[in-house]
Amino acid sequence: MKLARFRIRNYKSIVDTGDCYPTGTVTIFAGKNEAGKSSILEALEDFNYGSKIRLKAIPITDPTAKPSIELAFDVPKAFIVAIVGTLKLDKLAQEKFIEQLSEVEQIDITKTYPDEYEIFSEFLSKIPNEKPPELLTLLSSFLTVVNSLATHQAIAKHSLPKLDVKNKNAEDSIAEIDKYKAAVLPWLAELPPDEKEQFLGKLNALKVHTIHHAELTTTALNEFSVQLLKKIPNFVLFSAFDDIFPNEIPLTELKTNKWIADLSAMSDIDVEMITGENRSAKKQHKHLLNIALNKDFSQFWTQDLSKLSVDWDNNTLDFWIEEKGQFYPPELRSQGRRWHLAFYIRVSARARSDVPNIILIDEPGLYLHATAQRDVLTHLEDSSQLRQVLLSTHSPYLIEPEKLDRIRLVQKSDDRGTFVENKIHAVSDKETLTPILTAIGLELNQGIVGANQVDNIVVEGPSDYFYLTALKELTGALSANFISGGCAGNMPKIGTILQGWGCRVIYLYDNDQAFKDGKKSVKKDWAAISKDWLLTVNVEGSIEDVFSKDEFASIVGVDPAEISQKNSVFMKDTRRDKVLPARQFLQKVRDKSAPTLSTQTLQQVTILMNDLSDRLRRQTA
Repeated sequence: MKLARFRIRNYKSIVDTGDCYPTGTVTIFAGKNEAGKSSILEALEDFNYGSKIRLKAIPITDPTAKPSIELAFDVPKAFIVAIVGTLKLDKLAQEKFIEQLSEVEQIDITKTYPDEYEIFSEFLSKIPNEKPPELLTLLSSFLTVVNSLATHQAIAKHSLPKLDVKNKNAEDSIAEIDKYKAAVLPWLAELPPDEKEQFLGKLNALKVHTIHHAELTTTALNEFSVQLLKKIPNFVLFSAFDDIFPNEIPLTELKTNKWIADLSAMSDIDVEMITGENRSAKKQHKHLLNIALNKDFSQFWTQDLSKLSVDWDNNTLDFWIEEKGQFYPPELRSQGRRWHLAFYIRVSARARSDVPNIILIDEPGLYLHATAQRDVLTHLEDSSQLRQVLLSTHSPYLIEPEKLDRIRLVQKSDDRGTFVENKIHAVSDKETLTPILTAIGLELNQGIVGANQVDNIVVEGPSDYFYLTALKELTGALSANFISGGCAGNMPKIGTILQGWGCRVIYLYDNDQAFKDGKKSVKKDWAAISKDWLLTVNVEGSIEDVFSKDEFASIVGVDPAEISQKNSVFMKDTRRDKVLPARQFLQKVRDKSAPTLSTQTLQQVTILMNDLSDRLRRQTA
């Protein structure tokens, strides 16, 4: 069962988040401080069955408002069939109901403060969809009596009403029976007593069985709802502020301690053996347990060669961190180290547990430096193959530029409160976009460090780098690296470093005033750079203008009618961020999902790529 959508209303600073669609693996809520990221995770945690929405969720600005959390789950057919099989329903009704199910059904569940649940799905109205055979038999028997009465001498003069309940639900059927009885009562006195008794007896029996059928339906629906709520995923919130790894645990508390429960879910730790009397078995168990823990843990902690060690005596079970042969209790290590240990054990346990969990993590990078945050991300990727992971962050180190589709931006305004935007290109607030843009900047910084090819082309900025790299991969017409210079004025600095490394370098500018200024700067300050190495894109403007308006509108996600001028001018006038759509275009090219470009655009790009190749070859002539 997967969380497909959620919507939160009247929860703390949230008026209405709008519909948010998480991914099936890792979803990242990014945004500036105080935007409401933590409130979203808390609300999801409050959805758990058997708990109440916390009192603090009631908005301070409107104490009468009731917090509500609406979730939609994609539920496999087999999951529904398993529940229906336990209900007291007619077998024929069960079979016909199951036949109508799709392989995956969507169920909407709303929880309203404090703990009222409402379940909706189209298929629920079909439990059961058919009347049981005994009820149909009663109906047929009754209609036979009615038909015989229609020819009765005393009744023939009356126009008998029709009783149509075969295709009605139970509630409507009961109303129809009452209406029918009221209509025929005036002429029942004309019947012989035994026939009148037979008529009323069968009519009343039909109503009683219909009521019983309605009660069974209601009971079945209620039972289905209860079982469904018990089986939906449990939201487990892991907070950087609260979860710190302990030093020791008394042996008397092992059976109830949450950390031991988590270790049991992810390892073969045996509490009975640890507290038992067999010293040889205990020693062997300790040896194997430490080997297994470190084999797994070493994949997700690459900062140093330290190990996690578990030991125990007659009183306590102790945790140790081994570094260069020295053993330290966790409290003597950094806050980040202790948090990472807690994170590793708790998240691993929740991912591998038999209980269907959805893992929520609030600010996982808070205490960790960049490399450790990458380790956290690696572990989350691994865990998300088993369970959905939703995390909040404003750290660029937890954002992968090639996976921007997993980001949901959390924003806050005076009129809307906290809300979620599913499409990052629809957001223009630079502060909200900061962690994403920083992550992309970190990616670009790798460009010059990884310049392992001889041929390199320095371009003005990040958007030029992403578009040109994407177009190079589309056309296959160039083998050189593109490297972002940061800005037109900075390009010679980057290029001369590359030249010092023995690289061939071409400088590609926008076809505007920056190129003219660049030529003057080279002539004045950069004797090592030939003017022949300076080129412009082969359109008036910048690389964005190589695309047709329809193509570019598709790339940036707008209606083509909105672009009434050059693409580059449109981006400038509307103050849209240039980097994000460029990075996404590159990813779509690599995913084979980019919009189809016209033959004219591709020909124009190929000409540019061939010209760059020619200029690079001429440097060696």
